[in-house]
Amino acid sequence: MKKYAYILLFSLMAAFAVSCEKTSEGTTQVISYFQMYGASTMYLGVGDEFVDPGYQELEGGGHVVTTILDMNGEEVDAVSTEDPGFFTITYSTVNDQGLYFEKSRMVYIYDASVTEELGTFVVDGEASFYYNNGKTFAANAESYAASGRTTDPNPTIVFKQVVGNIYSANDLLGGWYTWIQGRGPLYEANYGSAYLTYFDMTGFVTLNADMTLTLMSSNIRAWGDGLDLIANSVYDPETKRLSYDWRYAGTVAAHVEMVKK
Repeated sequence: MKKYAYILLFSLMAAFAVSCEKTSEGTTQVISYFQMYGASTMYLGVGDEFVDPGYQELEGGGHVVTTILDMNGEEVDAVSTEDPGFFTITYSTVNDQGLYFEKSRMVYIYDASVTEELGTFVVDGEASFYYNNGKTFAANAESYAASGRTTDPNPTIVFKQVVGNIYSANDLLGGWYTWIQGRGPLYEANYGSAYLTYFDMTGFVTLNADMTLTLMSSNIRAWGDGLDLIANSVYDPETKRLSYDWRYAGTVAAHVEMVKK
């Protein structure tokens, strides 16, 4: 009986193999059209030479197009290392089956001459204010707390050094949506711990030699977009105070002041 069972199993496997071969006959299974050489993120100092590691074209398609965008989202001809900032290089192509593929590389340009460092700050809720209603962060937090939300008028904002004078920030809004309005704890309670930071405006900034900030990029998960701008920024190494204005979605604006821990 076992002998016949093995014969039957072998026959079924052979039939399946033939069936797969027939259904795939005359087609090409494409996993990736090209491979990108080098790292997906590169860091170069001001004045360093940039050499694009490039890519390797594979079979099954046409020409690869390279597109370079600067930190303002404008297309440029080449990566420049004259000033701090970043560039996005996108390699894209369409293969002979009409399938589109792309890979991207980020190139960050940092200024090694800036030795002053940012770090962890606490928002000054009494000195920060929301332009749209003229009230301080502390007053707004109190209003939202009165409606039953968990708020914090003095949230912690962390600027983590990436390289040189480039920093990542956990919330460039100074906690406006997450802690001043209390949306973070509210969403965490309703949807889980992963949603505590759902309204944080994460991003990248540079600390310039004149102690001002330049916004490089930003994103808020809740709505999938970023800040319009950061303006009037200044960091005072003596008082350890950082202040700036931000604008979001065209009309939402605030002034944030914070003190380094």
